[in-house]
Formats: sequence, C-alpha cells, structure tokens
Amino acid sequence: MWRGQTGVISFIVSVFDRTLPLYCLLPSLMLQEPPWEIIVTDASTDPGVQAIHRAAAEWVGARYLSTPGLDCYAAAEKAIPLATGTWICLPNDDGYYVPGFAQTMRQAAREHGWDLVYCDLVYDPRLAGVYEVLRVVPKLMGIDKTCFIVRRSVMPPVFPGKDVNWKFCDGWLVEQLVKAGVRHGKAPGVMVVHN
Repeated sequence: MWRGQTGVISFIVSVFDRTLPLYCLLPSLMLQEPPWEIIVTDASTDPGVQAIHRAAAEWVGARYLSTPGLDCYAAAEKAIPLATGTWICLPNDDGYYVPGFAQTMRQAAREHGWDLVYCDLVYDPRLAGVYEVLRVVPKLMGIDKTCFIVRRSVMPPVFPGKDVNWKFCDGWLVEQLVKAGVRHGKAPGVMVVHN
C-alpha cells in the first residue's frame, strides 16, 4: 500500500478461528498513521472460516496468506519475506492498537536510533487473573509479540526456540536481539491490548 516509503510498518497479523476479533483488530490498524501495510496470515483449516478471513483482509486492503495449521510464528516466517516495510510488527487477531501506536513507536525509534522498540500493554487474565498493564521488559515472560516493532534488517529469518516451545518465541527473539547488541528501548505509553 505504501511501497517505496521509509518508515513503513508491516503489520503481520496472525488469525486462527476467531473471526469477530479480527474485525476489531483490523480497523485499529487502519487508524495508524501511515505508511503501513497489513498481511493477514490465516492458520484456519476450515474453508468457510478462511473465506471470511480473506474477505476481512480484502475489506481493509490487506494481503491474505493461507497458512493452515501453522502456529503464529511459523506463519509469520512465511509472511516476513513478503513484507515491504522497514519495520515488522506482529499483531494477533485478538488484540487492538490505540491510534497513536505507529506514530509513537516510529518517533521513539528515530529519536534514539533504536532497531527494536516496545511499549507497555494491557494483558488479558492469563498472567494475573485480571486485565492489567504488563510493564514490558525485553526478556522472556516480560514481553509479548504484539507490543514491539523490529527493524526488518535485524529480524532473523526464523524465530528461536520453536522446537522447544513455540509459545515463548517472542521472548526468545527479543533476548536474542538484545544479546546481539541491537539498539532497543521502550516507547512511552500503554498502546496495545492483547486479549
């Protein structure tokens, strides 16, 4: 959508069999300050559900990629080579973003020269039994894949640790980047909700 412009965020959305949340997430991405692009990766194995997800992607001008049965990280690995953005962001279908997310994250990156930028987020009851703010830190169990952007040039082609437990790949990725000396930091504010 915004090809050729610097600062493009490629939102690589993971969707499973949850159609209604996808229709909440996608408009929140459309409200972001351009430039951006959206790629929807669809892990559903149900052709009827896939048709609905494809229609949702088309509704917002996103590209659609069928990735039946893949976890969100394996699906993202298929989509990252298709991304045209300077930045990669990895929303799940059950999240949404405040309208200032893209602007705030890019501004923090520019001001500080960061290649990995993260922010705090509202997290669902999985951790504490109630919705609460996750005070994000760049380490395993301290970050969620929905609340960071990473410069595509430093993004590895595969997520670390998938053979151990794919659910922790976001934390292991961030730890790997930090250990490699990637410049990073936290943008101000709570700008993401992960349900």
